[in-house]
Amino acid sequence: MPMTNPYPTHISDHCEWINAETYSNDQPVMLRIRPDLKKFEGKNAFPEKLVFTWEFGDTKEFAGLPSDEQYDQMRPFEDALVAALEGGRSAIFAYAHTGHGICELHFYITSVDEIKPDLDPLLNHFPGLPLKIESYGDVEWLQYMSLVQRLQ
Repeated sequence: MPMTNPYPTHISDHCEWINAETYSNDQPVMLRIRPDLKKFEGKNAFPEKLVFTWEFGDTKEFAGLPSDEQYDQMRPFEDALVAALEGGRSAIFAYAHTGHGICELHFYITSVDEIKPDLDPLLNHFPGLPLKIESYGDVEWLQYMSLVQRLQ
């Protein structure tokens, strides 16, 4: 009997999301998180965290959240990013955090070297975006687990 891959082509397409709104410094903060990732946690398959930070600037009019126009710019990039990274089965989109003039997209990845062939063409397709990208080790998924615990 052939083995089936436990990771669908686009993992985020086959999962449940929780949307939450909170406040920080009297401004709204939006959180989208997948509560169902415990099956991946601790397997060391995705030991690194990759964070894309989109700085959308002065948003006093929108209380720190992006305008509709800014959301319209961000959405195609996010969709393409998830498709590219999860499609290569080298990343899992865990959560998004939006507020205080930034949107952060948090992925757990196998390694930067492994996702680079999927990521570089995508970034070339979306030139000039106000992005900062950073990665670091998070084998135990501490930030993710903390967020899930607070939401339950």
